[in-house]
Amino acid sequence: MVPLVFWGGLQNHDGRTLSRKSLELIELLGTAYEKLPEDLKKEEDHRWAICRVLLARHEVDLLLNSWRTSKDPVVRRCLVEMVLYQIDDSQITKAFRSRLSDTEDDEAFYIASYLAKLGDSAALAVLNNHFYQYGISSLEWSYSMALFGKFGYRPAIPHLVEALNSASMNVIDASFDSLSQLYPDAPTHFDSLSEAQTYFANRMKAEFGDIDLIPVKSTVSL
Repeated sequence: MVPLVFWGGLQNHDGRTLSRKSLELIELLGTAYEKLPEDLKKEEDHRWAICRVLLARHEVDLLLNSWRTSKDPVVRRCLVEMVLYQIDDSQITKAFRSRLSDTEDDEAFYIASYLAKLGDSAALAVLNNHFYQYGISSLEWSYSMALFGKFGYRPAIPHLVEALNSASMNVIDASFDSLSQLYPDAPTHFDSLSEAQTYFANRMKAEFGDIDLIPVKSTVSL
């Protein structure tokens, strides 16, 4: 699971944000800053502040219905990433399974990641098929990479081996940890990164044969 950190959140103390109905708060997620009520303009990040309230209220039916019906991509992304993703609920699992897709946007990533952290093989396959192709940070992606090792998803091994060549240490560390779980008899220590790369490349070749890999991109923020 990608850890959630609320930057700021309810910095003002007049209570207006807390007193608003949830549907009004959801609508405000898609409101441009200059059109926001004055109390929300005082927040360091008004969307995080709103989502913190929505998360605390835990109104799963309302949240899912708003997500399904909203035509605003900003609102849908906020609801998925900042609220629904953080709630462990069977209704959310069912709804997300119906929306699992090959789209490479933030909303699709968090839907797949939510299901993958439950060990859902279809979601793990989606994340593997779009390995490091989402426009997210390497830190966020590294948490999802850890799921391949946790759930023994062996089709991800070629991508994990290639990820050892990434420019991001977050990705390299997550790749090494997952590969170590997938190959539990592997050494626990290597003298260098290149030694680890060679070792796991050889293990991969023995299992998968010669395959062509698409280099893991390293253009997302580190």
